[in-house]
Amino acid sequence: MLNFDPHLAPPTFGVQLLEPVELRFVNSSEPVIAKAGETIELQCKAFGVPPPIFFWLKDGKRVGGSGETTIYEKLRNVGKGTLQSGITVSTLRIPCIDASKAATYTCIAINGYKKIQKTIKVEVEGNAVECPIEEKPAPYVTEYTESRFENIGNSAQLMCRHTDKEASVIWFNRDMEKINNNEAYEILPNGDLMIRNADFDRDTGVFTCVVANESGESRAETFFYAAAPDDEEEAKRKRR
Repeated sequence: MLNFDPHLAPPTFGVQLLEPVELRFVNSSEPVIAKAGETIELQCKAFGVPPPIFFWLKDGKRVGGSGETTIYEKLRNVGKGTLQSGITVSTLRIPCIDASKAATYTCIAINGYKKIQKTIKVEVEGNAVECPIEEKPAPYVTEYTESRFENIGNSAQLMCRHTDKEASVIWFNRDMEKINNNEAYEILPNGDLMIRNADFDRDTGVFTCVVANESGESRAETFFYAAAPDDEEEAKRKRR
């Protein structure tokens, strides 16, 4: 069994949370019945203060989850009061499923203070089929920030984790203009976008992450809200 204790040690780094710690799932986990040969996706979505990262287990053995925290954001916000609230989504894709992949899958969400988990039972019907062999599969986004709220002037790390380390990662702003590394933004090596010194007029809106290789692409959208320090109640209303 995995030991998650290191991730449960509160990683404050001198950063003050302005809201109570919270972590809860916001989507259901109904059993899945798939036909042999299908590709299925299992999804976990959780709201957290701070936002969580995820791990996936198959019958108790780890099969997914990067385990990377948003440490760069925390280091940039040292000494500041932060909202650190939002929804994160994690997807486990199971291609060309067969009887060997029928199992109980567990999604574990961790935000440094709390840990929650839920299970999804997967059953497979039908006879085994011959699966196509892909020389280089298209990438897909495994974990991303669906919504995020942070105070104006703070930094925020929007997640866009994916399966192909060699794939190109391009982020677009709300006007679908390509984002380049500059004093306002930085695309991190793992695909995440760092918003520096969040500004309401510049940053509030939908950001789009596009991960691509020669075989295809995968996209994820993030709604970001830059809140004034005295506008926390309005931010709470919008994100609930």
